[in-house]
Amino acid sequence: MILNDAGASELEQSGRQILSRAGLAEFHAKEFNPAVESEVRAYEDFTRTLGDVLVRHGEYASFQLVHQDLFGEIFEDLAARIAGGVLAQLRPGRSEFIVDKAGALFALARDLSALPTTNSGVRVELDKSQDKDEVAGAVPVALSGTNAAIMTTSSAALVRIANAYKSQRFPGGPRIDDLSVVDSVASILVQAADVVANFGVNYVKAKLRVESLDVGPARTGAGTDVRGDLSPTAPSSGDAGCDNVKRSCWNP
Repeated sequence: MILNDAGASELEQSGRQILSRAGLAEFHAKEFNPAVESEVRAYEDFTRTLGDVLVRHGEYASFQLVHQDLFGEIFEDLAARIAGGVLAQLRPGRSEFIVDKAGALFALARDLSALPTTNSGVRVELDKSQDKDEVAGAVPVALSGTNAAIMTTSSAALVRIANAYKSQRFPGGPRIDDLSVVDSVASILVQAADVVANFGVNYVKAKLRVESLDVGPARTGAGTDVRGDLSPTAPSSGDAGCDNVKRSCWNP
C-alpha cells in the first residue's frame, strides 16, 4: 500500500476515530470477530474509508495470493541468496535482520517500478513481526567500502541493497528512502496493509471456490466486498502527490 503524506495523515485520523468509536485497539484481521456487530461496522467503515482515501489521492494498494512453496522459493530462499551474496562482499557483521527482511523489500521494489513516477521517494513502515525486529533494524553495521568502512544501521543497509536490486531488476518508479520497523498498534498504515492482505486473500480464495462450485456471492470475513470497497480503479495521473515523499507499509 502506498499513500502520499496527505492521504496517510487522513487515513490515520479517520482510522483512529473509527477505532475509538468501536472500542478497539487496532485493526487486525486475524483478531476480527464477525459475531460482534460493532466490530463488523468498524471494519466495514475502515475498508470504505481506505478505499475512498486511495481513490481520492490517486494512490495504490495491492496484495498477492501465492502458493506456500512459491512464496518460500521467491520471498525467502531467493531473497536470502541475493542479500547474502551482497553481504558477503560488504561484510557488515550482524546481518540476520537484513537477510530476513530482504524478501519484503525486494517485492516492494518490484511493485514500485509500476508506479508512474521516478522523482519521488517512499518511506517504508514494516510490521514488527518479531520482538527483536525493531531493535535489530537499528543495530549499527559497518559496510566495507573502497576506501573505508561505511557506518550505518541494518535498516539503512537493507534500503541500500533493495535500491541496488531495484535499479538492476525493476528500474522506474520511486526509490526507497527510509525503512522503519513499527508495532502495528502504532501505525494505521500497517493495520490497513494487514486488512487488505488478509481480507483480500480470503476474498480471492472464496471467489475461486464460488466460481468452481457455482454458488452464491463471495464475501470477506467482515461481510465487505473487497472488490467494491478496496479495489476500485484508482486514477493513474502522475500529479496526485507523486512528486512528494510517500509513505508505504509492507506486511509480508
